[in-house]
Amino acid sequence: IMLGAENFTPELYEFFEEHTNARVFNGYGPSETTIGVTFGEVKSTDITIGKPIANTQIYILDQYMHPVPIGVTGELCIGGESVGLGYLNKEELTKDKFVENPFGEGKIYKTGDLAFWREDGNIAYVGRNDFQVKIRGLRIELGEIESAMCSMEEISQAVVLIRKNSDGRQIICAFYSGEEVEAKQIRAYIGKTLPKYMLPHVFVHLENMPLSSSGKIDRTALPDVDLENISNDQEYIAPKTNLQMELCRMLEELLEIRPIGIADDFFELGGDSLKAIEFVSKAHDEGVYFNLQNVFDYKTVEELAEYIENGDAEMICFDDVDFTKINELLSHNMNENVSLPQRKDIGNILLTGATGYMGIHVLANFLEKDSGVAYCLVRGVDKDDSENRLMTTLTHYFGNRYVHTDRVEVLCADLSRERFGLEKEYDELLSRVDMVIHTAASVKHYGSYKYFYENNVETTKRVIQFCQESGAKLIHSSTLSISGTHLLDGYSVDDENHLKVFHEGNLYIGQQLDNVYIRSKFEAEMAVMTAMSEGLQANIMRMGNLTNRSLDGMFQQNHESNAFLQRIKAILELGVCPDYLMEYYLEFTPIDEAVEAVMTLARHFSMKQTVFHISNIRHAKMKQLGEDFGKLGYVLKKVDGMEFAEALTATTKQKGKEHIFNAFITDLDENNQLNTIGEIYADSNYTAGYLRALGFEWGEIDLDYLAKYVAYFEKIGYLEEKNEERTSK
Repeated sequence: IMLGAENFTPELYEFFEEHTNARVFNGYGPSETTIGVTFGEVKSTDITIGKPIANTQIYILDQYMHPVPIGVTGELCIGGESVGLGYLNKEELTKDKFVENPFGEGKIYKTGDLAFWREDGNIAYVGRNDFQVKIRGLRIELGEIESAMCSMEEISQAVVLIRKNSDGRQIICAFYSGEEVEAKQIRAYIGKTLPKYMLPHVFVHLENMPLSSSGKIDRTALPDVDLENISNDQEYIAPKTNLQMELCRMLEELLEIRPIGIADDFFELGGDSLKAIEFVSKAHDEGVYFNLQNVFDYKTVEELAEYIENGDAEMICFDDVDFTKINELLSHNMNENVSLPQRKDIGNILLTGATGYMGIHVLANFLEKDSGVAYCLVRGVDKDDSENRLMTTLTHYFGNRYVHTDRVEVLCADLSRERFGLEKEYDELLSRVDMVIHTAASVKHYGSYKYFYENNVETTKRVIQFCQESGAKLIHSSTLSISGTHLLDGYSVDDENHLKVFHEGNLYIGQQLDNVYIRSKFEAEMAVMTAMSEGLQANIMRMGNLTNRSLDGMFQQNHESNAFLQRIKAILELGVCPDYLMEYYLEFTPIDEAVEAVMTLARHFSMKQTVFHISNIRHAKMKQLGEDFGKLGYVLKKVDGMEFAEALTATTKQKGKEHIFNAFITDLDENNQLNTIGEIYADSNYTAGYLRALGFEWGEIDLDYLAKYVAYFEKIGYLEEKNEERTSK
């Protein structure tokens, strides 16, 4: 029995073996090469298409027309006496398929079939390369899906192809004949042998498959299907925490699947070891720390986030810490009768975090108003890379103003004797620096405790050591959020206003420090204050909510990651604001004003007044903000809490509006009401008065500032411009 033309199945071989005594030969060959070109005897269900016949050469080649090794799949190409001249009246197709033989005389025919050489010299047929596709970078054999479906008893024929929906997403569509079966039943059956990323999104039952005139299935005649509303047997569970949202976002970008829920399995979605490495690398770049093994151990976002937040956390109880010396040091920060220090030249500075939003503005302020040299620590592959990074950031914010300065020296190194490189260079730096301005920190509010401790606490300890060795003063940038929002059990609020006031004379007041970022900044302050009690000359700047420049409205480059901005964008797009927030205020601390305040204090350095709250005391109430945004074309309608909750919830079902709900998800209670009121109030009035005495005053957050604020985000496309409405107003 000699067979050809169609795929020879193991089931058919078993039939022959049971019912005949014949020898069975399987062949292969297209019309373009006068039919049969390979034949071989089949003696088991391990079926091949045999070896080339006389006067025929078979080449299995890669995309560059190079032979592939034994066992590697490539395109089957045919040379020899039987190769035709081409297609009649089809010059382009002939040119594409009949090409000069790079290995001998004449032409070879590129079949478009995939195959590989076996060790015994026989050829294993794989399928058409027309039916091999890539989705999200993953190679998918449509024939393998068809074969898996046809192995179901109820299905007689199956055809699988790829179609695109209106968003350009590739959809795997499966058409089958035979008995009608529920999609989830088919998916469960073929899911036993196929990875999840190969499971079709759509299953369509047909009474009969459309056929061409030659009797083969006509794939072009398969019916249209709805590709916009695809149901999924896997229940989508939306992320709830900031960390879960960030992990889901990273995976959506990495795997090109949307949406990804917290219960979805990374490997079932198409992830593999290479994608896992990319995932770890991407997360580390964005300040979320876990290792490769964790991806394999915790396959869902829910499991991985739980591990990151709790798995490696060192539980620290600050009730057991002796704060006596620190509290004595802090007590001077509430003395109203202080003698103001004289302005002094800062000298040479060592600046960490120079390419950050705060750091680059510190550098510009220093270059503008001081005369020393700025030594800037900048990470990079080498010094050239570090210099390019700094100059790129500097020109982004300030144009060419500081391009030709000779007062900046870039250091591509870590700040420790062990990590710096040459000890001689480290010693030289010790002798040159008069003040260290430490702005480097990981400012994400989620991730592992280990990551934040290494980046925020250990780095600060190295800075402290440098200052102790060099005798340089230290300006340490911290955050006002170390005040926390709620108190631990056993601590009470002040009776007068039902709030606990956190001021410049405080460090630990019993605040909850379960957020790993805030805890790390708290511990960094502890390290600085402990060193101060032992003689270190240092000031701590607790930075508030840094926002757009008051000069021109410009904001940080990575604006999408700013949670405050996400909420502003969300409330403006939603167009409604709950009445219970009307008396609530927002803090806008413009970066240029904040840095001017920091540098004013640095130039009037004091060892009595040592902790400052760099936060704009001119707060803006939501009621006034709503009116001002309305004048700028962003109308905010006041509604009651129930109506706001309904409007907010509705965005989860509106395409392209999901980010509105996600912006507030960590602040919502069980009734979708915003829970914005805490037990702790961070007071900045002492610092504001001190700065006022030094000649610095905070600016108003008025219509002029908000106009620059809105205009900047419209310019970069982050906010939609209200054309007619805004123009008329």
